Amino acid sequence: MSIKSSVPAPLEALQSLLAAPPWRRRRPSPIVLDLRAPEVPVVVEWLPGEREEWLSAGADRMGVGDWARAADRLRRGEPADWREAVEFFCAGPEEMARPLLADWQPLSSQDCGSWMRRIVARFEGDALPAVKRLYSRAPAEVKELYQPFSAPDLAWRMAGTLQHAMPGTAAARAWLDRHPELAAQEFIPSALGPVSRGRRAREHALLFLVAAGHVETVRTVAKSYGPEAAAAIDVLIAGDPLAILPPKLPALPKWIDPAVLPPVRLKRPSDPEAPGADSGPGLVLPAGSARDLAMVFALHDLREPYPGLEVVREACEPVDLARFAWALFEAWQAAGANGRQGWVLDALGLVGNDETARRLTPLIMKWPGQSWHSRAVHGVQILVQIGTDVAILQVYSIVLSSRFDGLRSSAEWHFERVAERLDLTVEHLATRLLAGESVMPV
Repeated sequence: MSIKSSVPAPLEALQSLLAAPPWRRRRPSPIVLDLRAPEVPVVVEWLPGEREEWLSAGADRMGVGDWARAADRLRRGEPADWREAVEFFCAGPEEMARPLLADWQPLSSQDCGSWMRRIVARFEGDALPAVKRLYSRAPAEVKELYQPFSAPDLAWRMAGTLQHAMPGTAAARAWLDRHPELAAQEFIPSALGPVSRGRRAREHALLFLVAAGHVETVRTVAKSYGPEAAAAIDVLIAGDPLAILPPKLPALPKWIDPAVLPPVRLKRPSDPEAPGADSGPGLVLPAGSARDLAMVFALHDLREPYPGLEVVREACEPVDLARFAWALFEAWQAAGANGRQGWVLDALGLVGNDETARRLTPLIMKWPGQSWHSRAVHGVQILVQIGTDVAILQVYSIVLSSRFDGLRSSAEWHFERVAERLDLTVEHLATRLLAGESVMPV
């Protein structure tokens, strides 16, 4: 389907987000209450048979070591082979190992999903500090290890991952689905607190619990905070999640001109029986929707994702979104690249593709020499967010070719993190990418 053979989509063909954008409607004043979540202890809650399964993890590789020597080295904080420490906590005498867990700094994330399961099952709550210390090395695996733990700080961490395109999103959703009462108890005070980025994130987290089938749990917890809270949460549940917006909307610049931006096609229906699935001209967003599409990008923030982004991704052709975002980026540059409109650069990571990565990399390489080091580092993050084999290869090309130490160091750091997530060495990842092998998850 070519864009030339497409026609403007009628209003009824558009998603409600673009047909009647919530930012064009009058918004009611938010309900603000002063609530505090009760303090609760960390609890370990196992599913039937789960602890027994975790206790058997990696058992075939656990030998009998010099437990007294290992305990002495850990107690004194001396460097130790990570395998020695892992075997000590997996199979060493419990009376020796348990007191040392609180200060243990795991030095490797290699295969942690296996051996740390065994340690968690042995020591339960005492193992949580060590699990948390692994987070920066293996976020997706650690979120899996968090599953049995019911702890307030984990609720916040999981909610922060909900709508991010990052490792461990599925595990975060699973945790919230497993501990809905605690999650609701933590989120409701913030969701009804002063209007802020945090409030909107908690509102979306509560709506996730509702969508996951925990509406009665959310309502019951809300009632525990009083009738005003219960009524306010009922309003939230009945509302439109796309209408949860910041109190002050981003100001779209005048240089966003629908007349010069490329058209964006709607996806064809996936159902072959649906009208227009395989025949007739394709549909494109009306020109008037261009600024509304830009508003979706402007509203989205990695710290505060806007669910409308997923609506747009589902409705529109990916290649057209990538082309549209690049055109916005070029217009932004031509207008002086105002840093307050940095969401334009972020949009490349949200809907960019291989061509975006190829076109962005030469600019990233030049920016430090133009006194735009921070923008160049941000650009490397955009490449990682695009996340295709081609995009990660571009990161490696910066490692090899950049003459700016700060940019090269940033690229090296990101490339190492990608290798860790894929359980590859940096050398192995580079070799496979240079050979044209596919390494990134689809």
